Amino acid sequence: MSSSGLSKSRLARMHDVMAGHVERAARPGPTTVVSRRGEAHVECIGSRTIDGNQPMARDTIFRISSMTKPVTAVAAMILVEECVLRLDEPVDEPAARTGRHPGAAHPGRRSGRHRPGEPVHHAA
Repeated sequence: MSSSGLSKSRLARMHDVMAGHVERAARPGPTTVVSRRGEAHVECIGSRTIDGNQPMARDTIFRISSMTKPVTAVAAMILVEECVLRLDEPVDEPAARTGRHPGAAHPGRRSGRHRPGEPVHHAA
């Protein structure tokens, strides 16, 4: 483990998961960034394009849109880390503690399942 608390074994596990996405052609080139206490770990895997002729790099420029869910997911993970929110707790429970009641009773984990750029499939 580094001085900032980044776990080498967990970073290796994250690498294996992302490499698996590339191997299965689920993603051409994921880039992961983990930051803790001023130390950042950045890893680029795969290629910039689907045909694989340009490797992914730290200076690759991405077209970014629909950032609401990723920003909300980061905020939710901070609350999980601070033990304010549990992913398996129904969404209406933390809302009730704040005096608001959205009327949603599904687990918080379900709220974060949509991946940007992919269609949302609703059960009939």
